[in-house]
Amino acid sequence: MDSYPNLHEDILIEILSKLPIKNLFQLRCVSKQWHDPIFQASRRLTTLPTSGLFYPVGGHYRYARLLDETDDYDALTDVDLGFFGEPMRIIDSRNGLLLCIPTVGSEFAYRVCNPMTKKWLTLPKPSKLMQAQPINSPVTVELAFDPHASRHFRVIHHAPPDLEIFSSETGRWVTVRAHVPAARARGVLADGALHVLVAREHILLRFDVETGERWVIELPDAAGACLDVCLGESGGAGVVHYASHDGSRLTVWALKGWRTSEWVERLAVEVGAFGGLECALSLDFLNPVWVFPRKFTPVGFDAGKEVVFVGALDVVFSLDFVSGRLRPLRRVEVMEGSGRVFPFSPCLFDGFDDVPVGICGVS
Repeated sequence: MDSYPNLHEDILIEILSKLPIKNLFQLRCVSKQWHDPIFQASRRLTTLPTSGLFYPVGGHYRYARLLDETDDYDALTDVDLGFFGEPMRIIDSRNGLLLCIPTVGSEFAYRVCNPMTKKWLTLPKPSKLMQAQPINSPVTVELAFDPHASRHFRVIHHAPPDLEIFSSETGRWVTVRAHVPAARARGVLADGALHVLVAREHILLRFDVETGERWVIELPDAAGACLDVCLGESGGAGVVHYASHDGSRLTVWALKGWRTSEWVERLAVEVGAFGGLECALSLDFLNPVWVFPRKFTPVGFDAGKEVVFVGALDVVFSLDFVSGRLRPLRRVEVMEGSGRVFPFSPCLFDGFDDVPVGICGVS
């Protein structure tokens, strides 16, 4: 960069934005002078497709990488989250950042990390967090981060009927009288609003975290019919998608109009139709039990592609909305009851040092 002192920064950013994210990550380490233009270039990138999945196996995590040349997934070795110095449980993933909690040893505390840079932030405790939080108890919390819009992230902790929202811009929690009931599953923040599947009612609640506006959205399927549900963003446009499995049929909808509860059906397939694929796939690790409908569960979405991830006992598959193609994640075995997989896209974020000093712990 020193060789081209007259090169306008906008032109430089335009050039850098054409490079793959991996190359940008390597270049940003050259010098401090390169840092800001490269970060700005990374923000110009469109929504990055999922590069892989974090998934739990026993007491640790593995990472399945999406192969560029085949557009397929392949399993890698155990992911090294050892930079924490203690075992961690992943709670959420958003645009290259992970939200974690320690499983043994330390006091309960939320930690946000970038596994590419191996840096993390320990958040102060929310005021309504239980003092003795069981390690394996359900934790309803979402991580919100959009590197195209801001260098700051937020963590939304559910304390029904209130929400506690942490902002990395202020380094503090703020309690919001949201009147949000207990959630059935992890929510998703899209278009500036938190979307939550309400536990005891067949509705989706939309809560604008800036204005406080609440809106009840009717779900498109029959109440009480769904065994398993999943909420997320998909397709690269920040559109909320909802997947449900009623025991025999897997259906995926996209939310088109939240004020009118308008949904568009993207996929509907009888789960029994997948049974014939077992022989065609010729994969010796498949458990024959996976063809039973009750074991075919939506577990996550690819934010950059029109893909839903579904689990069948101990195997995860990617299912394309458009082509209907079902593909196994090779050698990926997820233990039953281990919860969702965590789609992951790398980012260049290293703004943990920007959080107000003395409020949070930065490592």
